Amino acid sequence: MATLFLMLGLPGSGKSHFASNLAKEAGAIWLNSDLMRAAMFEKPQDMTDPKLRYDAVFGAMDHVARLVLQVGVDVIYDANNHKRAFRHQFQELAHEVGAGTLLIYMQTPTELSDKRASERPVVGHQVAMSAEKLAKHKSLLEAPEPDEATVLIDGTIPFAQQYASFKEQFGKNWGEL
Repeated sequence: MATLFLMLGLPGSGKSHFASNLAKEAGAIWLNSDLMRAAMFEKPQDMTDPKLRYDAVFGAMDHVARLVLQVGVDVIYDANNHKRAFRHQFQELAHEVGAGTLLIYMQTPTELSDKRASERPVVGHQVAMSAEKLAKHKSLLEAPEPDEATVLIDGTIPFAQQYASFKEQFGKNWGEL
């Protein structure tokens, strides 16, 4: 059975670092919202309406995720995934195509994730974030519910240790998917 892995965490928590490395280890498809945005829009101003840009990017990611899961390949959906309601929609999407879901919650001290996010280099559509934007992300993040199979990953340790922890926890959660 394919699995839809949903990344959860604040900007700068290490979601993309973990997700890209996990995709290599697991042979999964990595869908990253920053990369998708950069592929679809050469410049952010190419589509001035942020809602239309958001809908286009995430509509494309959702479509690709569905197609890949349908053929039995794991997908790592690398976006903030802050809201429970959105995560429940992904659970439904996965269920419709016979896949499971697993939430990967990056646990990184707020001070460190803020520092990383505010100092990161500008690459594609990934930009350094202001204190205001970071505060908005913090206010939106909703912790996992008991019905969400969740793996907790320490965003401060090297990937090899993160991956060992992931494999240990994922095995425990497999029956819940």
